[in-house]
Amino acid sequence: MGDGLLPRRFGARLLFFVYADLLAVHLLAQLIVAPALATFTQAIAMPVLALALFNEVTTRGPLVWFSLLALGFSWLGDLLPRFVAPELQFILLMGCFLMAQIAYIVAFSPYWRDLRRCWPALIPLMAAFGVLVVATVPYAGDLLGPMLAYGVTLLAMVLLSGGVHPLTGVGGALFLLSDALIAMNALGIVDFTAVDFVIMATYLLAQAAIVLGVASRARAAQLA
Repeated sequence: MGDGLLPRRFGARLLFFVYADLLAVHLLAQLIVAPALATFTQAIAMPVLALALFNEVTTRGPLVWFSLLALGFSWLGDLLPRFVAPELQFILLMGCFLMAQIAYIVAFSPYWRDLRRCWPALIPLMAAFGVLVVATVPYAGDLLGPMLAYGVTLLAMVLLSGGVHPLTGVGGALFLLSDALIAMNALGIVDFTAVDFVIMATYLLAQAAIVLGVASRARAAQLA
């Protein structure tokens, strides 16, 4: 974190290595088309990452608690769509991750003043979001309203993430990329063989980077 990328507490470090193993196994399952293994590893990834964050930070302020809440909603988004009719899956996915982004926004908002150190990176992120909107609007149909609402919320999270820690900012940018691919794939704009692999790689790396940055900022606050 502040003095290294990995958690300092043994339990948190062990859990983070478990998460890294889950990430690797999940991506392998995507490549070899092993849906049961992919489903299992995705279902337990966010709880493991949440436990790592909980274990790493002993004094848990709003930054940590709301980040844990965001991971909880992300876990629901990973899990619940599998149990509903196909036509409802994308809406439920968006709903769960909308709540996750709102939780992250609440967690990150107190650090908005620190965005001055990374403001040059905000311009390409906003430009990328603009390109995404232009690309998806003609195909969105009845989903236009919900997708725009989610997109604006996602953009707010991405922009605020850089104020917490550079790693959190990287995680926010990866989250934007992952969700952009999900949207374009769902609307039939992009469709390539490894799209699910790339979506999950960017998503799992995004959550890991966010957690590492949050833990670093929270630990620095403990020492202040």
